[in-house]
Amino acid sequence: MRLTKAAALGCAVIAFAGPGMARASDNGKQFVIFGAGLDTCGKWVAARSGPGHGDAQLTWIAGYLTGFNEWGWRGRDISGGEDGPAIAGWMDNYCRAHPLDNLREATDALIVELSSRQKR
Repeated sequence: MRLTKAAALGCAVIAFAGPGMARASDNGKQFVIFGAGLDTCGKWVAARSGPGHGDAQLTWIAGYLTGFNEWGWRGRDISGGEDGPAIAGWMDNYCRAHPLDNLREATDALIVELSSRQKR
């Protein structure tokens, strides 16, 4: 019975270590990125013109911003009241200019931009 549980745990670890997960470093801190955060900006641009209009990626971005609000931002809302279409438009412009960046890098750039707007 223990071998079966160990084998199942091993399979789960291998499954999570697949293409939907990667390690990243931000200011020396190692962390793991899951899901659409690994998508390139080029994939974002293509998805935005497709049938889902990048909804999966936009949901990931919203979740990342929510996490930042909880754990990294000194205020209540890093977006400063910007809505989904405004954030998506900013990402469109950034991703056209940086097609090889992944969405985590692009969203970090968005956070820097939003933070600078709130300091004005």
